[in-house]
Amino acid sequence: MVEDTRLKSGGERARTMVDANEELVAFVESCSDADWAKICEGETWPVAVVAYHVAAGHRVVAGWIEELLAGGVSLTRDELDAANRAMAAQRADVTPAEVVDVSRRNVQMLAATLRRLSDDDLRATAPFGPAGGTMVPVDHVAGSRSHLDGHLASMRAAAGR
Repeated sequence: MVEDTRLKSGGERARTMVDANEELVAFVESCSDADWAKICEGETWPVAVVAYHVAAGHRVVAGWIEELLAGGVSLTRDELDAANRAMAAQRADVTPAEVVDVSRRNVQMLAATLRRLSDDDLRATAPFGPAGGTMVPVDHVAGSRSHLDGHLASMRAAAGR
């Protein structure tokens, strides 16, 4: 799903992300043990790990917004990929209840960060390491559902929904 976040206030973005997270929670809570173990094709991780990745990602995005506002995100794509691989190995046994808890806590942190953003903050640009150091507007990172939506679609496909 391509989403147009331009011209949305920080508060609108916060509501969008909280609502999107509830879609993740509903999916997680509906998973059978068999669904939880199925492998997502694009990520090559079990649904459980992809769900945790999304839940943990809310906190990461909140941090990236703060870093962009402070001058840029230095983390490289290779470092991000390595961190994601390590997370996948560490969280192979994550439970649905843990994912729900982490996702709800982290989306509240992200929502609080988004609510604080002014229009000037959203227009600010800074180098973004995961994009090769390209100058990226905070608007591009702040409150976009694309990370969640992409992974949720992958989990739904793995679970046959």
